[in-house]
Amino acid sequence: LGGNPYTAMISDLPEWGVAEVSSFIHHAGFPQYARNFAMRRIDGTLLAGLTVRTLESELRVRNKSDQRSLLHVIQQQMQTDFNPAAAVRVDNLMLAQMGVSDPKTRQRVTRMITQTSETTSEAAEREEMVQQSLNKRLAATGHLLQDSLRVAL
Repeated sequence: LGGNPYTAMISDLPEWGVAEVSSFIHHAGFPQYARNFAMRRIDGTLLAGLTVRTLESELRVRNKSDQRSLLHVIQQQMQTDFNPAAAVRVDNLMLAQMGVSDPKTRQRVTRMITQTSETTSEAAEREEMVQQSLNKRLAATGHLLQDSLRVAL
């Protein structure tokens, strides 16, 4: 099963078992495919790395719209599940496995990843605040427009 292995490592998704993945697929609006995922023993790690090719050839998801929707739902879940601490743990382990044995170098790289994760989290929070503000303004504008229409009619 292909896909981007790094994305899976920075979320809690890889910890999901086969039953959790099957339940997720079912409750995400694709109950017709949940059994296929269970039969192919798709766990969280495999789920995070799914591709269109894998969906079609191995999981029998032939409908192109369903393929796109499934990948979108999985991507959304991975973004929701993002765990910056997991990125640091995994990357530190990966650095050791890649032969980066110098503790100072590993510490610098780990610090950079942590700072990037924190910056990303802060940016996401700011974006959410801006979105909420825009939603409030849009609602207020909608109410003003409704009031204007009532007066005009």
